[in-house]
Amino acid sequence: MIYETNTDRQRAREIIFRFCAVFGYTASELPPKYALDFALLQDGEIGGLAEVKDRPEWNADSMDRAGGYMLSAHKVAAGLHLCELADKRFILVIHLSDGIWWVRIDREAAAKWPLRWFGGYNVPRRNADKEPVFMIPMRQFRRLEERDEG
Repeated sequence: MIYETNTDRQRAREIIFRFCAVFGYTASELPPKYALDFALLQDGEIGGLAEVKDRPEWNADSMDRAGGYMLSAHKVAAGLHLCELADKRFILVIHLSDGIWWVRIDREAAAKWPLRWFGGYNVPRRNADKEPVFMIPMRQFRRLEERDEG
């Protein structure tokens, strides 16, 4: 969460808490020095680590037409390294306009994803916006099925 604002961090917390409510986890925010956003806890033990993204301007169909969800190769590599070292799950959770979607990231899946060069935004915010990225096909994501609590 190096570049996120307080508003971004609050939205990420709201998204991960919804994810956790379905799977029986509690979330604990990781310090900014970590590549991932949250530890997913069950009975006080870390069951996995999660990266959370809020992209309400996209939906699953538009993301699919764009080639999938784009995630920094550095983020994937750092997350895989930590999760493999600790034998934990690496989960990417994204909020789109049509729901919350999630995918488990592992080495086998990542090896099949296209690796592309992302040239930054129309007006790059920083040089780090130009980097290799993995394109994660939307067909690999699962839509979060939230229970009706009403």
